[in-house]
Amino acid sequence: MKILILRSLLTALPVLSPMANAQTVYTDSFDSIGGWPDSDATGDLSAVYTVVGGEYLINPLQDRHYALATAPARTDSTNQVVEADVRLAASHSDSRAGVACRVGRGLTFYAFNLVKSGGVEIVRVVDGDASLLATGHLGVDPSEGVKLRGECRGSSLVLSVNGRELARTTDGSLGDGTGAGLLSVSPVIAATNAAFDNFRLSDGGGSSGAISHSSSAPPPRSSGRQLDGGSGSGDGYSGGMPVVDDMALYNDAFGKPGSRQSLFDAGNRRVYIVMELGNRARAQFRAEWRRIAGTDESYIMDSKMDNAAGHSRVWMYADRSWQPGLYRVDVYADGRLLDQREFSVTD
Repeated sequence: MKILILRSLLTALPVLSPMANAQTVYTDSFDSIGGWPDSDATGDLSAVYTVVGGEYLINPLQDRHYALATAPARTDSTNQVVEADVRLAASHSDSRAGVACRVGRGLTFYAFNLVKSGGVEIVRVVDGDASLLATGHLGVDPSEGVKLRGECRGSSLVLSVNGRELARTTDGSLGDGTGAGLLSVSPVIAATNAAFDNFRLSDGGGSSGAISHSSSAPPPRSSGRQLDGGSGSGDGYSGGMPVVDDMALYNDAFGKPGSRQSLFDAGNRRVYIVMELGNRARAQFRAEWRRIAGTDESYIMDSKMDNAAGHSRVWMYADRSWQPGLYRVDVYADGRLLDQREFSVTD
């Protein structure tokens, strides 16, 4: 399915006025997959749909294809407000991520998108074909995460970010869908990593009550390998898990971490995982690098660092010939999973 930009309807941006009497019908903080699409369970090869680190991730595996995750709840009316924290980190500049309202049969809905290059857009999608209705300027870095809101009321469509209205238009052609969801679009295969949290669906026509989904997080996925040495045995330094103030991927600069990024070119290179630690920094760290292909995960290699001196900045790297695709690095401290990060490699 291709994204076809057929026409543009640009309008002035009035002051944002929240939909009157909107009732929350569903919220999700993604402590677990809940009723959302799960590619691990379904074997879906069009995109990766999963929960990692308390965020719902959508990583399209088809180029210029809307990967839509429909929420496990819908509204009674077609007047909807859909909100979520959205982050576009490991992504191509033309990548998109957003929320959807009036989701109906087939791949039909209104999309409220962030664009990695710094824009926003309202799009009508009918059977997978998209028409651009309105655009705006984001003004913030989408890799840091924003609060995105899409509002469908009658023929009025409004997109806001962090409480500021950035785009508005009118379109009444999709009038019967009552579903909602999250979405992502990749300009090339495996070049978009969209992360979502704090989803909220509200009904502008009134609702009987709210559903809140927040359950205990599932145990970390087992690597299926025997953890070796002190870095994987759990017999490391005492004092609890290290506190991570920041964790990100970096490129290589003369044998040391260079600049932060999550989209890397294919070929021979080092990819670094760098942590800024708060207290309890003494630990034996291990990074397990994996390739993700739909529901399949393949182990690549381990890298280790014994932080006996308690340095506040710790890094490990994988030095290899990288092929295009989606990857994940799982970071362990004294044998216990600390956190995870995903990244993409493109031609």
